[in-house]
Amino acid sequence: MYVSTRIGKSGKRIRFYKSHTIVVNAEKEKQKLLKFNERKYSPLFKIKGDPRITKIGKVLRNFSLDEIPKLFIVLSPIFGYTEQGY
Repeated sequence: MYVSTRIGKSGKRIRFYKSHTIVVNAEKEKQKLLKFNERKYSPLFKIKGDPRITKIGKVLRNFSLDEIPKLFIVLSPIFGYTEQGY
């Protein structure tokens, strides 16, 4: 888990908690794996069996446990629906 600071719609700084399920140098590794991208015409990067995902990360993703921090953010009165622009 790591904390990132984001700016809400009102300009207020918000601590944003995220699950970190990939290796630390994932962005460097991504450059080597671009040729395997399954979404050629998309800004998203996706490959089956991504080697950058850690063993614990695989378990968290399989059970969608990596999404729990997002649930708390949405339920938070500071960063709720109005801050996201819904």
